[in-house]
Amino acid sequence: MLAVRENKGSIFPDYLFSPDPFGYFRPLPKLFFYVMWKMFHESFFIYRIFVVTLHILNVILVYKISSALDFGKTASFVAALFFSVLTCHTEALFFINCITELLFAFFILTGLFLFSAKKYEGWFYVFAIIIFFLLALLSKESAIAYIPLVLLFYFFKIRLSIGKLTAILLIPVFVYAIIRYSSEMYFPGGNLGVTISSMDLDLLKIFYKSVHYNIMMLFPVKVIFEFLGFEKLEFLINIYRQPMEHLAEFLAFTAFIFIVLTLILLLIIRKLKSDLFFPVLFSLISLSIYLFSFSTAERYSYLSSAGVCILIGILYVKSGGSMFIKVMLILFFYLHLFSFVQRSYRYRQAADFSRQSIINLNKVTEGIKENSYVKIISLPPKQYGIYFLNVPNFYYNWEYNFPERKINFEFTGNTLRQNHDAVFDYDNGSSTFKRME
Repeated sequence: MLAVRENKGSIFPDYLFSPDPFGYFRPLPKLFFYVMWKMFHESFFIYRIFVVTLHILNVILVYKISSALDFGKTASFVAALFFSVLTCHTEALFFINCITELLFAFFILTGLFLFSAKKYEGWFYVFAIIIFFLLALLSKESAIAYIPLVLLFYFFKIRLSIGKLTAILLIPVFVYAIIRYSSEMYFPGGNLGVTISSMDLDLLKIFYKSVHYNIMMLFPVKVIFEFLGFEKLEFLINIYRQPMEHLAEFLAFTAFIFIVLTLILLLIIRKLKSDLFFPVLFSLISLSIYLFSFSTAERYSYLSSAGVCILIGILYVKSGGSMFIKVMLILFFYLHLFSFVQRSYRYRQAADFSRQSIINLNKVTEGIKENSYVKIISLPPKQYGIYFLNVPNFYYNWEYNFPERKINFEFTGNTLRQNHDAVFDYDNGSSTFKRME
């Protein structure tokens, strides 16, 4: 939205097709922010309505796809029910800039539904599927996962002529490539080459991240730390960031997780057998692009969690007369529902804390002249396990809230100058910035 607000002099195509502040080519989300800003300006309630509506549509699509693949109405309903409340969705639903996750998931799920529904077989529907997958790519480059997902659907149950299948697989990415590379030639600053060259190809890390994502999708882990304390969460994060420095804890916790996951997996395999493959492959394929990234953010699990939810739906039906499994799944649902509501509330609190921190910094720097160089020793810490204000997004927070105040901020470890006009540090005790003499 900051980019839209500051887009005063440039023409509309320049705004729409140039890389966003982080170099990604995502014209559709930029169009969304442009239209919403022009129509509703800072009425964030309208943005929230759109996000919730999009999530509800995705829930319906999970139900429709499961039904079209003949998993049964009960399994489809349970899958959609879980997808509506999974705790890992809170980040994608709360952060407005995560609209990319919802948009590309919506377009991919819509395309997959049209592809899987038996009554939609003509060339008109093939064209519609192509359009939806192209829109997904224009929302986020991770939508390239539509290709293996379509092949999964094709080999699992859907039968289509080779000509139609080839058109669906190739035309969206071909058109996207033309648009993308044309924009790279006309608008400098894209990060296509940088993104490819910075991929993490460590097989052990890829395996760890796949386990990490599945734990994140299945278990509302962070709600546990509401009771244990979020300092325990930070300790756990450090264990996996620096395993050799916490070797005993790393091995003990990893062994515990491995045993628990193995027992759960054995139970699922015993109940589902061959029905296990489709939802697991759906989830892994949707995650695949993120397994090579250095980040493991919750929002990346939005689409892939649909596979986990379909798995839960099938497990509920296949449990048959096992009252124990059904009761556990029902309790599991209410645990996610509670955690979903609770984490949403925590995001609201953390956002308010972040805004108050920026307001406080503006107040304590009132005497600082324009274009001065100010060093910040430390920023506010995480709140409830959530980072809202950190070095990468600090300037965007400051410029959005106080566009008239031009101050050059530098941070410890990122300083370009030896001398500064002022130095500030964040004091956790008083929750304020204080000037250092």
